[in-house]
Amino acid sequence: MYGLISVFVSVPAGLMIRKVGEKAALTGGLVVVALGLAWLSTAGSVIGAFGARALWLTGYRCAFIAVMTAAINMTPGRPSQPAP
Repeated sequence: MYGLISVFVSVPAGLMIRKVGEKAALTGGLVVVALGLAWLSTAGSVIGAFGARALWLTGYRCAFIAVMTAAINMTPGRPSQPAP
């Protein structure tokens, strides 16, 4: 499940980060993680647990990409970004 979600979420997460910024994407991803974990804690069936885990991993992947983007942008000596 993690591999498939990471493949399908990474590019849209990067596009979202480009549009809204690292901080907003990280905050949104962490909110989705919290919602997924809350849902997982109350899941009454296996299907609900899988859905909650998928939601949790989607938020985690968005937050992870946001943190990595922020780290890259803060690294000294990186090549300058082309103008949009």
